[in-house]
Amino acid sequence: MANRERGEIDQTIDGTTYTYVITTEAMVQLEDLFSTPDREVTFQDVIERVNKGSIKYQRALVWAGLLKYHKLTLKEVGELIDRVGGLGELAVKMQSALSATTPDPEDEQTLLGSVKGEREARPPAAQDDAAGTGGRSTSRRGARD
Repeated sequence: MANRERGEIDQTIDGTTYTYVITTEAMVQLEDLFSTPDREVTFQDVIERVNKGSIKYQRALVWAGLLKYHKLTLKEVGELIDRVGGLGELAVKMQSALSATTPDPEDEQTLLGSVKGEREARPPAAQDDAAGTGGRSTSRRGARD
């Protein structure tokens, strides 16, 4: 079963449940798939091509999203897309999983605010005195035999 908190979504096609999730490895695989020695393609480049309607990039995005749980070839993913009724049927689910790869703006602000607050709330630096710790300590800093 898909873990929605991790951006996973399920879709049952012809009695088989497929779990789709965009992982870091999926993003790297997409970059590797389209990069050449002369031109590096980023994940953002892939998403831009998907949004412009490239079928090749859309199929690759579905393939990458299935990699974690299903070892399918690009051709098999194309056939799967056809069985489900085309890319239009998968577009809403793909968008749902993609949005899970980036934090919500509100969450981002909360995180930034708490990190900033932690920096401001740090205790002062420890005192550097020669005495040991504790009331009865006989240790002295720097005294070595």
